[in-house]
Amino acid sequence: MSSGAGINDVVLEANRITAAKGFLNGTYQEFNFGTDFRWGLNMGGAANYAAWEFTEINGGLGSGGFFLNETGLQWNNPEFGGWLGTLSGFDTSPPPAETETR
Repeated sequence: MSSGAGINDVVLEANRITAAKGFLNGTYQEFNFGTDFRWGLNMGGAANYAAWEFTEINGGLGSGGFFLNETGLQWNNPEFGGWLGTLSGFDTSPPPAETETR
């Protein structure tokens, strides 16, 4: 969902085939949108709610401090308490194997 040039609100996609592919670049969470420049996860600034902050996937590097553990993507920040989202209707099966086309 675009909210300006190079600025995008994060939305969850249940279909792993059509969802953007994410990857860690050091401690930066980036996404492949099929463009020549990087798209990084940006953790939002202060909001009016003590524990809820917005996230964006913007053109550029984004916020640093991400890592993976046994429960998934984490952010190394003392104020980070986890992710809030819905899993209703999500496909939790492993993604299909990548196939090489020649």
